[in-house]
Amino acid sequence: MLKIKDVDMLNNVDLVYDNKIFLYGAGDYGYRAVKLLNQLEIPIYGISDSDERLWGTFIKGHEIQSVKEWVELCKKEPVTVVITVADPNSIEQILQVLEGYRLLNADFYTYFALKTTIELHLCDSRIKETFREDFLIAKRTYYDFIKNDLEDRAREFIFSVMLHDLIVVWQPGKVGSTSIARSLKAMGIHYTHMHCLAFHNWVDLELRNACGISHYWESEPIEKLDILKKSEKVKIISLVRDPIARSVADYFEGLGTLYSKYDNIDRGVYQELNDFIGREAELGECGYIFEWFNQEIKAFFDIDVYQYPFDKEKGYQVVCKDNVELLLIKTEKLSGSQDILGQFIGNKDFKLLDSNVGNQKTYKFAYEEVKNTIRIPEHIIDFYYRGNKAMDHFYTEEEKKRLIQKWCH
Repeated sequence: MLKIKDVDMLNNVDLVYDNKIFLYGAGDYGYRAVKLLNQLEIPIYGISDSDERLWGTFIKGHEIQSVKEWVELCKKEPVTVVITVADPNSIEQILQVLEGYRLLNADFYTYFALKTTIELHLCDSRIKETFREDFLIAKRTYYDFIKNDLEDRAREFIFSVMLHDLIVVWQPGKVGSTSIARSLKAMGIHYTHMHCLAFHNWVDLELRNACGISHYWESEPIEKLDILKKSEKVKIISLVRDPIARSVADYFEGLGTLYSKYDNIDRGVYQELNDFIGREAELGECGYIFEWFNQEIKAFFDIDVYQYPFDKEKGYQVVCKDNVELLLIKTEKLSGSQDILGQFIGNKDFKLLDSNVGNQKTYKFAYEEVKNTIRIPEHIIDFYYRGNKAMDHFYTEEEKKRLIQKWCH
């Protein structure tokens, strides 16, 4: 059975250069791949697409071949096939189609792997200096976008809460909040979705410094009453997740753009990811995800979630203080939380949409492989699952045992 080998490419930039490259997919990602390879002066030996109407047309001087012609070229020698399609489900369907052609000399990767491998190994001597310079300019522009997006979400919250009662989906990134946000949107319920109001971008201190992000509210602190005095009630929905699972998801979300660069090309994804998990564990007394509640919710609303009992079996708690109501759900219990969510927002018809975002991302194949095979260092396992008071607040002993088994394999 054909398999996507994105992790192999992420770990070894030579795979971009050693074999002849063939592309499958002539849509937007196909165009991007052609442009990228042209900029790198890496030859393209064939492009094809399932859409027969595209055969015989061109992308930046490269003719799109029929599948039969393309397959015959692929069979001649060992080749690298990059499937330049965005949707993971479509990629799997393409693999099923190509399975019947017995491409025994081909290894298959995605556009995500091709693009990210170049970004991660930008210091490789084979990459042109002009490309490197252009990429770094683009990356700084992306940092500015992230900075502005975070600021805009914080401003939106302040603006909205002073106009009307508000539901805010407010939690660390990569804990499953998109499912809730999409569900609220589908029902026409007004909400704000954000990760930081205090604007401490302290998920990754190196990122904060690289982006030039300062603490936005330092110069103009906003007191709790300033936020709340115009509102009768604020409802906060927040989530907490297994910290290692969250770190793995967060790493892949920013891979190649935000968090990671291989200054040492001998380092691979597994080592880089374990270092990333370790850095998040060092933030605060109990690690990033647990410290987030102090830096955000406690700082602005004086609600210390650790001072309220959490039902570990049901996986949620509701905290009421002044005109603030907080619903805190354990991500691992989210799928069974539709009723409590409906009660909390006052809508008995609320439906929680299934939104497995990780399986819809372009990095799905690398993410799934690494998530299922990485072995977490023992000192990180000990830190989170053996004596971490915040972890113990949310998770049962049985849950922690399962997580230890999962990450130690």
